[in-house]
Amino acid sequence: MSKLSRRSFKWAGVDCDYDRRTSCEESGCDYICRCSKIVNQRVCDVDMSVISSEIYGEFFDDSLSTKRDGKINSVLFGISKEIDLYTIDRILRNFKIWDSDNWEVNVEGGYYGEELGDICLEDYISKKLEDEIELALSINDLNLRIEYLLKLEYGYLLPELKGCSYELVTLNKEDIVFGSINQYKKVSSENLDHYSDRKYTGIRGIVIKDGKKFKIIDGYHRLFKTDLDKVLVLKAKK
Repeated sequence: MSKLSRRSFKWAGVDCDYDRRTSCEESGCDYICRCSKIVNQRVCDVDMSVISSEIYGEFFDDSLSTKRDGKINSVLFGISKEIDLYTIDRILRNFKIWDSDNWEVNVEGGYYGEELGDICLEDYISKKLEDEIELALSINDLNLRIEYLLKLEYGYLLPELKGCSYELVTLNKEDIVFGSINQYKKVSSENLDHYSDRKYTGIRGIVIKDGKKFKIIDGYHRLFKTDLDKVLVLKAKK
């Protein structure tokens, strides 16, 4: 059974905007308007952390067996809940699900005019997402999982990452450096509220040892925006 097809995200990380049209005189409304119609409905804001968590719940239940399997995967393969949430988040961003064209906002009748109904991913995008997420989550080796996600996002793996293993660690932010000045300047001028500490609590990026510091390989936006002194990152090592 499909997990995402026609799954409603109303009240679950998606906000909508719309216009209303009325024809009270023609419709014979009394002191209560019952003729209003919703038009130009569209998704205007997407909370990626909430949606990632909602989709995680579609693939993993809260049973004891699931928790047990999660502990085993974490110990044997390095695959924890944080990694699975990170996996889902990166795939959602790769498909740019914040784009309003990827959503279908339904309208339904009510006693007081039309109301917003279910808010679902368009069928074409929900199928692609579900297939990609299922494939990625089936990779039970942390190193292969991260390589897969990097190739999905960038199309290739950097030479310095080939043969690397990955470890989820907490580092002092002051020990992390931005290698590309141009990218740093570009990121610093962007609106990154979606990566604020209030809206994003996941893994902030991928780093590799560079002398006494750690150089950012992936995650400029996420690491630039955080105000935390300590951050959760994936450390690549030969």
